[in-house]
Amino acid sequence: MNRWLLFLVVILSLTANCKTLEHIPAREVVVKFDQIDGAKWYNILVRAYGPTSAPPYETISKKNEIRLLLTPGHYQIRVQAVKSLKKQSEWSDWKEFWVHLKPPTNVSPTNWRLVVPKKSAKTKTVTFQWPRVQLAISYYFKLVGPNGQAITEKTIKSAQVSVELPINNSYEWAVQPLVTKAELEDKNIEFDWHQFSVGSPLNGVHTVTIMAEQKRRAKQYEFKFQKYLTITQLAPPFYMKSPTPHLKIPLPPGHYQVQTRSIGHNGRESSWGEVTSFFVKIPQPTLITPLFGEVVEATDFTQSKVRLHWRPIPEAAAYNVKVYSANGDLLINKLTDKNKIEVELPHESTYRWTVTSYNFGEPLPATNLGEHLSAAALPPADFSINRYIPLLLNSAEESSQLYGWMRYLISNMNFTAGNYDNGTRVNDTLLGGYGELALGYWRRKANDGLLATYTYSGLQVNGFQNFFWHDWALLYGKRYLPSPHTRIRWWLGAEYEQAPEVLYSATTSAISFSRISTVGPEARAAYLYSFNEKWGAHVDATAYYGLASVGTPNGLGAVPQLSYSLGLLATYKISKMITSMFGYTYQIENAAYNSSFDGHTNTVQLGGNFFSFALEFGLETPEK
Repeated sequence: MNRWLLFLVVILSLTANCKTLEHIPAREVVVKFDQIDGAKWYNILVRAYGPTSAPPYETISKKNEIRLLLTPGHYQIRVQAVKSLKKQSEWSDWKEFWVHLKPPTNVSPTNWRLVVPKKSAKTKTVTFQWPRVQLAISYYFKLVGPNGQAITEKTIKSAQVSVELPINNSYEWAVQPLVTKAELEDKNIEFDWHQFSVGSPLNGVHTVTIMAEQKRRAKQYEFKFQKYLTITQLAPPFYMKSPTPHLKIPLPPGHYQVQTRSIGHNGRESSWGEVTSFFVKIPQPTLITPLFGEVVEATDFTQSKVRLHWRPIPEAAAYNVKVYSANGDLLINKLTDKNKIEVELPHESTYRWTVTSYNFGEPLPATNLGEHLSAAALPPADFSINRYIPLLLNSAEESSQLYGWMRYLISNMNFTAGNYDNGTRVNDTLLGGYGELALGYWRRKANDGLLATYTYSGLQVNGFQNFFWHDWALLYGKRYLPSPHTRIRWWLGAEYEQAPEVLYSATTSAISFSRISTVGPEARAAYLYSFNEKWGAHVDATAYYGLASVGTPNGLGAVPQLSYSLGLLATYKISKMITSMFGYTYQIENAAYNSSFDGHTNTVQLGGNFFSFALEFGLETPEK
């Protein structure tokens, strides 16, 4: 599954001014997706979900988001990143999203309303009403009580519902019109919540008692209130009068300042007193996601991203977010002025979280860690992250900073040589093979490193005489990750290489062995693709150019020659640390040096078709 794009669908709370011929209200939708490094633009396809003969809507975007005007319903989208006209990514999988109807605003009970029951009543039947919404086939109704516990959730066809509620409590409710029952499968629905209370002031709204300085001949007292809109900006003042120096006034949450003065019997007003600041307790947010008992999809071992989202409080200047482990250890303690935050937590664990809101100007808590809560004191909003099961490539070294491989190639090799010094001409098929040991290092949190290789080679002449030679190389390499299924690796460096010089006489069968030694640049490249967690394919290529002479049989200089190989192998992951590779390799090794006869060159070519077997391994515990 193509997982390079993770979509986040955000429905803006506005309705477009235009309507279709059927008077269906359109909504503006913002679809965001992961930004791809190097992408100059994105090709985008959007279509209605389900069977349809209509072609998808096509467009492009230079940003990693797009705004669409769509009628409510179920849609799909896919994206392709374009780095150049010749370099494009694969299309992502189709991703579903919903466009929802706008929630009704003219509702009852309205926000901040106090519902008063009859005297001595312990409960109150509250009727929730809203206007019918065009195109809605039903309505999803949610009601929560103190601390966010769910009281009722139901899908109804009428535009009202009655619920009997205990008094002296605060509640929140929301209603979402539905175009289909399947719409509830969308976890991105953002409900429009309304607060009210039954028989007591709303949670966070308090009756405040203000005391003025008592004056002897005062007939009444005047109070001037101003609410802080920001930490420095004040709202216009409002005034209250009282016949006594004590004033009781219900105020919504916020940060206020107050001044008082007295008014005498003759109407004469005293000067305003000193400014006094005070806070009205702000309500605590209702948590949206993750909900109690929700299981969050893991995205990594130690850095699974979890989006904590809560309903915003209009009066809040800041929120304090805390995440605890299942045993009460405080893991995350952050301040934010947004109503959502993204945190990173290890997989396969359970967590508790809470959010506390603060007024403008209210002292904020320290965000240091170290707090521990008992099980009884832990917040009730717990969630868990499931186990992360990555789709790893079959290359073992990708999960390890230190890595290596052992490779062996064996086959009948074609040996062709021409030596003008002693008149030898060879064109024979000999049994031989190559054994290679490689040790590499990728810099941690980087994509480059070093690779050292040692190759031990041999062949058999006349079925019993063996001859061996060896090579060394040190290379600098890089790796790329075009997609979760693929890796590209390359190395470039210097190599010391030996080639066999086998001389024998067809008449006397006398055999002599020697070596042609050179140094020069070497380049390697490998392409890896995984079909699943076990099986994959591996294509590699090597090129060496023997540039400088180190030693030859007659002491004369070597002639630069190109040697190369190309391999196609299947891979099978044995464990997290070991991957086996087996398949076909074509290899040609060329060497030449100057003959003692002017104008002639002694040449050697060795190689052919090989069966290749390798084990690639990590040398440390895979990073989690």
